[in-house]
Amino acid sequence: MKTHDAGMGITAVDRCPDELPDGLTCLRRWLVSLFDGLVTTEARVEIDEQLLTFVRARPIMFAAFVSGVVSDLLISLPAEDPWRHTEESEGCIRSAAGNPFGCWEDGADLHHRADADLKSEPKLAALHAPLSTPAAEVIHLGSHGWRVPFEKLSNDILLGKPADELLLHGCTAVRWVVHRRRAYMGADDAYALAVGWSWGRRADNVDRGVPWDESRRARLARQEKVPDGLHEWFAAR
Repeated sequence: MKTHDAGMGITAVDRCPDELPDGLTCLRRWLVSLFDGLVTTEARVEIDEQLLTFVRARPIMFAAFVSGVVSDLLISLPAEDPWRHTEESEGCIRSAAGNPFGCWEDGADLHHRADADLKSEPKLAALHAPLSTPAAEVIHLGSHGWRVPFEKLSNDILLGKPADELLLHGCTAVRWVVHRRRAYMGADDAYALAVGWSWGRRADNVDRGVPWDESRRARLARQEKVPDGLHEWFAAR
């Protein structure tokens, strides 16, 4: 095994082909590392390296995965949740209040900050780094269904967007919407992981042009929706 500079600002690892997991396995390993804080740092590094290799090989599959997970988790939120009502204005994604969207304050409506050190705040630490504009755009577009951000990401790929940028912004968007869902349902919520698991398979079908059952996806989303009105209850506490 040999490490070298991939020329994209991220270290890559040379391995024999039989050592590299398939795309679906890469996505599932990344999901587990996202949800399980006990995964070792060494394992996370390897998972991230393998995921980058996968994204370079199958960027469209990754774009479909990100678009689907972000969209399904957004539409599972209460209808009045502000993250479902962002707007684009002069190249900036803005919150329903008109402020730039993508900072920790966008999560403070559900959990008030209690610690001066944001990274020590259990309910808000995941939002300590502001969203990049591309990641915020994925979340904004995701509220309109999975095909809308997928079209945007697919076009970015055709225009030559580097794999490491696609990976960074896509994973960040997923992480933020997972955090938002957890803010309502708690860290043990099983739906977010189930969505990621399912979209791994669907994204593979999308990339290969294989039809899949969208009606089943819609039924699951309705069953697992956070009740409308819950945002108002949280905000009034």
